[in-house]
Amino acid sequence: MFAAASAQAAPTYRIKDLGVGPDGYSSQGLAINDQGTVVGWIQKQQYGDHYAVAFQPDGSIVFLGALPGDTASFATGINNLGQIVGYSGPSDSPGAFLYDPVTGMQALGSFDPAHRYSMAAGISDNGTVVGQSNTVDGVPHAFTWTAATGMVDPFPKKGAADASGINASGQWVGHYDKTDATIGVRVSAEGKVNQLGAFSPLAPYSYGKGINSKGQVAGYSADPDTFASRAFLWDKKKGLIDIGVLPGGLYSNALKVNDAGQVVGIADKPARRGSTNVPFYYDKKTGMVDVSTLIDPADPLYGKVQFDAGQGINNHGVIVTNGIQGEDYHAYLLIPVE
Repeated sequence: MFAAASAQAAPTYRIKDLGVGPDGYSSQGLAINDQGTVVGWIQKQQYGDHYAVAFQPDGSIVFLGALPGDTASFATGINNLGQIVGYSGPSDSPGAFLYDPVTGMQALGSFDPAHRYSMAAGISDNGTVVGQSNTVDGVPHAFTWTAATGMVDPFPKKGAADASGINASGQWVGHYDKTDATIGVRVSAEGKVNQLGAFSPLAPYSYGKGINSKGQVAGYSADPDTFASRAFLWDKKKGLIDIGVLPGGLYSNALKVNDAGQVVGIADKPARRGSTNVPFYYDKKTGMVDVSTLIDPADPLYGKVQFDAGQGINNHGVIVTNGIQGEDYHAYLLIPVE
């Protein structure tokens, strides 16, 4: 069943620019926890290295450093204990890391020790990390990591695979490839696999990207008519729930969902020349809405920032996104107006 627009009122937001620090050039936010800490990166010079950072609720910025021998790093996930994951090093040889505020940064390894290639995507509150690493054959596979087990391949007999997100209790989501399909999955902390299905048997692919504590999954599959990506919300009882596209748009990708079922992601909409990408907000009452249209008109930054994607949303409804103001690309928070 395909989603229809709703007349219910969506939230209104005020904008908080997370900045670039005293000597930064650009920044990006990629995840947020329930305490309001955002992780991502800061670039200090145009075309320069990226540095993993944590934007703290008090406005301070913590630089996380990099693994030994590396100069660049990216932070991609954070749990509610403040533990952070990401990857360090050049794009052709990244190494997954776990950063703890007390013990600092540690490498998580790679399936092929001789040719490092691993990237961590998320971390649960009990310290389980998920991500992707290349095997000795050079094929990217999903991984889970704990301090007790180290890096484990949950699908050693499948094709290419990825683990994209994990909730507080250790359920995680991702996908694996078959010869003729890409199978989106939800996997329990004990390893039980639920296949997410697809909208169309003619384009049998789906990707799980985010998961909340109720086990609901945000992701995308193929539109049965256009085969373009189309966002979904999945739960065990209802299966794939199509959440639509923006008016006049062709595609949408859902990236994260919080415990209230509020979903954020990226979608296109018509523009003066072709189309443009914008962040979207969705809940079952409002339907899918361009977040840019939900900014409080009284906000000093109203109409001044061109946002791109909704990268994350916490259980207080705070959205992390990124955008351009003038020539400056920064990370931003969109905070619901009470």
